[in-house]
Amino acid sequence: MTNTRVELELDGQPITLLADSGSHATTVISGDWYEHLYGKGSCKYVVSGCYFCPASDPCNLESLSNAEVNEIGYGDGKIVHFSTRTVSLKVGKTVLNDFTVGLIINSTAVRRNEQPFAILGLDMKLEVLANSADRKLSTQLTFLDQLVYAGVIARNTFAIYASDHNQGINGQLVIGGQARENQAKGEVMALPFWTDRVSSQLAFDVRAAEAVATTTNEIQRIDFANEGKRLRAFLDTGATATVLDEAIFKLMWKAIETEFGSKNVDASMSSSDPTEFTDRKELSVCICYDGSLWIRKKLINRLPVIKLEVNSEPHISIVHLSLRNHIQACQSGWCIISVQHYLPVDHTGDFIILGEHFFLQYDTHIDLSKKVVSLSLPKRPVKVRYQSVAEYNEHHYPVCRNVGKRQAGMSWLVRSCFGLNGES
Repeated sequence: MTNTRVELELDGQPITLLADSGSHATTVISGDWYEHLYGKGSCKYVVSGCYFCPASDPCNLESLSNAEVNEIGYGDGKIVHFSTRTVSLKVGKTVLNDFTVGLIINSTAVRRNEQPFAILGLDMKLEVLANSADRKLSTQLTFLDQLVYAGVIARNTFAIYASDHNQGINGQLVIGGQARENQAKGEVMALPFWTDRVSSQLAFDVRAAEAVATTTNEIQRIDFANEGKRLRAFLDTGATATVLDEAIFKLMWKAIETEFGSKNVDASMSSSDPTEFTDRKELSVCICYDGSLWIRKKLINRLPVIKLEVNSEPHISIVHLSLRNHIQACQSGWCIISVQHYLPVDHTGDFIILGEHFFLQYDTHIDLSKKVVSLSLPKRPVKVRYQSVAEYNEHHYPVCRNVGKRQAGMSWLVRSCFGLNGES
């Protein structure tokens, strides 16, 4: 796995997919759709690659659009529509001839001239009520389900073992395996999935949280259990930031104030860039108007640690979040801390999302059948490599490239769906 991405072969075509434990759906970009928008040959500039139906089993944008179309939304606000398709999937030396995948035929990413990206959904199948709008999606088998049923892997499990972080997680994605030796020996936290009367989810049940200042060890604490509140902490390899609920974000900020001094931090959100504070040489940490959190690069090692108390009956387990591992990108002596307190699509913040940086802290083995997450410390520290803001944006938000006249036919319809013809 490189940059949290893996390469698979569908009908002999190499596709690069984002390994996403926050999604149950595996989707790839329909080349017919994309080239209707951006011209024939534009797919060669798509980072994840496009899928084209083979001549032996042809399809086109019209036939895909007339078939059953599903919709799925993501935490960053993007929405994709896809039509399911049966393809051959090569996994190692094994070829699975009846693998079902979603072909993306609409994506709101193109509204911002951003390329959509193929997703390898690692989460379990949705468990929903019979009258839910998601009922249709809940009947579809996931990537791991299909490999288990085909006998390609023995267990509905996956594990993330990170070696370093640079534009994403670099390391191993292991599917269908057992826990590693140090995990099997008990040097591990075994945490049950979050459950209620309706469903279970790939998340922890957090009962309390602490933020600990580095220099003074002063502790800020909140007890959710005492408030009768259940807080879910989702494990999401596809998230580039850790999302804290409002209460824990405030604890973190208080610990930052304690560490650096209240006069040396700024939460006014009055600037678009920390370098605008030219008259405040003592400024250590600030929040900009877009909600981004910045720290001077030389002070990263003084960032606080957040401790989550997780229900793992009959015990309470402590999960650590070291914010020094949450650095996203740097410029002009300042770095972005990949922590925020709400999602673009949900400002309630009544949950936590443990994004890609969490997987630098722990070797993580997830058993979707037993509904247990096993965490153990890696044998050696995981290196975090920084990149510039420009490099980060180029990697995560590659632009669409128009290579000439768009094809006729369905293109007008697709563009109208997304307001690309001047319509809303």
